[in-house]
Amino acid sequence: MRPQSPKILQTQTIATTTRLISSPPRDTRQDSCSRLAKITTCQTRPKATITTTTYRPAIETRTVVLCTDKKCQGHENLIEQLTQDNNKLNQRIYELENQIDKYDGEQQTWMSTAIEIESMRKLLEETQKNHQQEVQHLNTEIYNLKSKCQNQEDKIKIITQQHQNLDANYLTLQQDMERQQFIIQDKDEQLSTQEYRIQDYEKQLQVGENVIEERNSQISILLDKIKQYEQEYITSNNVIHQLKQEISQKDIQNQQLLQQKDSLISNYKENLDLLEQKVQQDQHLDAQNIQKLAEFENQNQDLNNKVLDLQQQLQDILEQNNHLNEQVMLNDQKNANLLNSIENQTKQLEFQLQSQADEHKQQNNEQLHHLQQELYNTIQKVEDKDNLINSLNDQVVNLTTKINDKENKIELLQYEITQHFAQIAEYNNKELYNYLIINEELKKEIQLRFVKEKQIQNDLNKEIENNNQLLETIKQLNDKIQELDKSKQNLANDLQGQKQQLDDQNLETQKLSEQVQIQQKQISDSLQEKESVEDSVIQLKEEINQLQECLLQSKRTEEQIVNGNQELQEQLLLQSLEVQRLQGENKNLKDKLDQQFEEVKKLNEQSTQVIENKQLLQEVQDKQIEQFKVIIQDLNIQCQKLESDLKQQVELNEELNKKNSFCQVQISHLQEVESQLRYLNEQTNQQQKNLQQELDNKNEIENTLKFKLETLLEDIKVKQMQLVELDQQLQMVEQTNQKQQLNLEEKINYLQNEVEMWKEKFVILNRDYHRVQEDLMMVQAEFEAFNKRGLEIKNIKESTYFEVRKSSLYKENIDIKASQTSIGRLFKENV
Repeated sequence: MRPQSPKILQTQTIATTTRLISSPPRDTRQDSCSRLAKITTCQTRPKATITTTTYRPAIETRTVVLCTDKKCQGHENLIEQLTQDNNKLNQRIYELENQIDKYDGEQQTWMSTAIEIESMRKLLEETQKNHQQEVQHLNTEIYNLKSKCQNQEDKIKIITQQHQNLDANYLTLQQDMERQQFIIQDKDEQLSTQEYRIQDYEKQLQVGENVIEERNSQISILLDKIKQYEQEYITSNNVIHQLKQEISQKDIQNQQLLQQKDSLISNYKENLDLLEQKVQQDQHLDAQNIQKLAEFENQNQDLNNKVLDLQQQLQDILEQNNHLNEQVMLNDQKNANLLNSIENQTKQLEFQLQSQADEHKQQNNEQLHHLQQELYNTIQKVEDKDNLINSLNDQVVNLTTKINDKENKIELLQYEITQHFAQIAEYNNKELYNYLIINEELKKEIQLRFVKEKQIQNDLNKEIENNNQLLETIKQLNDKIQELDKSKQNLANDLQGQKQQLDDQNLETQKLSEQVQIQQKQISDSLQEKESVEDSVIQLKEEINQLQECLLQSKRTEEQIVNGNQELQEQLLLQSLEVQRLQGENKNLKDKLDQQFEEVKKLNEQSTQVIENKQLLQEVQDKQIEQFKVIIQDLNIQCQKLESDLKQQVELNEELNKKNSFCQVQISHLQEVESQLRYLNEQTNQQQKNLQQELDNKNEIENTLKFKLETLLEDIKVKQMQLVELDQQLQMVEQTNQKQQLNLEEKINYLQNEVEMWKEKFVILNRDYHRVQEDLMMVQAEFEAFNKRGLEIKNIKESTYFEVRKSSLYKENIDIKASQTSIGRLFKENV
């Protein structure tokens, strides 16, 4: 029900007016249904009464007591004012009624909007639930992806380590390439300098040829002058003989000069082939040539002076020529023949010089062409080396992975081999010590057996030759060992160079399978080389055993054999030192490998840092998800607030009749709420789009990762096959090592048995030797007794049979008359 507006009572006596003084704010405003308390006073003087309540508008009412006098102007004025006020109030009431009608229509629209808002709110709640479910599903998927990503990151770490190694190797390769480029530039500069030198030599040759031509022209001029002088002054044979002698001398000199020039040309040819090595010699020869040319010019000047002297002599002899005309006629023919021969010789010399010059030019051109071909070949070689470098870059990756696996096994094998060698060395030292003791004991026996020296010397010469042959074989084996060491060092250097030259591994992963086979071959070759080294070591051991046997045979020789044995012992010690040196080199290689392992550890630390960074990123993402959850909760709270606001709006709609003045403010508020809701809807739509994009990206990432996983699994299968093959090879190697150890043990047992046999034989021989000495002493005593008695000893025939333990070592039948032993000699001396 609408509240009735206050009306003014028009009476004759009383007039009341109401006015709104102030109104409380909207937040503290209560329902307007409470009653207003009006206080009216009827007095002559108008009074104002103010009705106020807490949180309610204040209304002022005025009551005026009208006068009955019609002529009272004040009363009339008041009546007019009151009528005007009443009219204004009626107009205001009419306007308010129209506004109320409008607000009723708007209220209906707001009710419909409220219903729509509730439906939208329900939709939002449903969408929020769906979003929560999707978020849970996404969390599960994210967890799965994290587990997959961790596996992939482990693989990516390995790949990144390889990339880093490749980058480092690539930098080193670039440095090597730059060095090679500098070397090539230096060679180009050297070639350019050589070309300039060749041009200088050609110029010098041209100058020499010009000088020769000038000299030939001078010779021709001189010959013409001689002809003129001969035609004019053919007077005497003496002058002609002198001229002939001079011409012959000149020919000899010219021949010498030509020979010298030929030698110079040959020197030039040799110098062209060896420009870098013999530049100083060429300069020295050039100086000599200049000196010779100066001497030649001086000789020519002397000849000119002689010609002038001859002219003067000819003028003096003109008077004598008249008497010698008859003789000149006879000599003309001879002179003509000589001139023809001289002309022919000069022509031949000119042809020879021209031919030599042409040959020299051809040789220069050939040398230039040869140098150009060498340059072209060097360029091709450089390109081939670049291709080889690119091909070797591919091999390094597999080598690095395989070497790390095999180094541990190789270290174990080396440790076993070193122990085995140490045991063998100790055993050999013990045997050598025993042999030295035996040799010292045998020296005493050697002094008593000078009779057998001649036979033993021949045997010794043969044994010395055998020993020399054995020493030569040992030297050859040592050279082979050194060559093998050099080959190992070259292989190590090649590996380091290959590690330093890598460009693009991502494109070359497809070629890994083909290169693995090549590397397996290389590894097999290296294993074969190691086996050959081991075989050579075994051969050395066998030769050492042979030398020991030779030493046993040469125990009964002189001190020279002992010195030879000492030299052999020194050689054995040197060989053991060489083995120790090889062990030291192996230790150095192990140190290098340890350095590489440290570098790998550093790379692992870097990978751990990368993992930590990724974990931090994941934590940031988790924080963002939590923030989104907080935002969703805030939205829920806002929705609840909106529900409360809607309830308030329903209550306010019931009170629109009382609070029409506040409707506009509420409308603006509702508009703001609508804008917020629209903004929230837009945000939710954008979030949905972003989530969809993230899902698409994750799907793409999953696909790429799956593809990479498949490729990696294939690579792993290939590498597993390779590992199986390598294990088989290692088993074969272990079997061979076991066989070799068994053979060595059998040989050692055989040698020990032989040593014991020789010891027993030596003991038996010592006993027999002492017994024989005792018998000799007895015989000597008897002989002295016979001498004292003076008995005559004639043909004595005795047969002595020495039996030594029945050991089948030896038996002696001595016939004193036939063998003429030392006893018979003693008898003869005493007689």
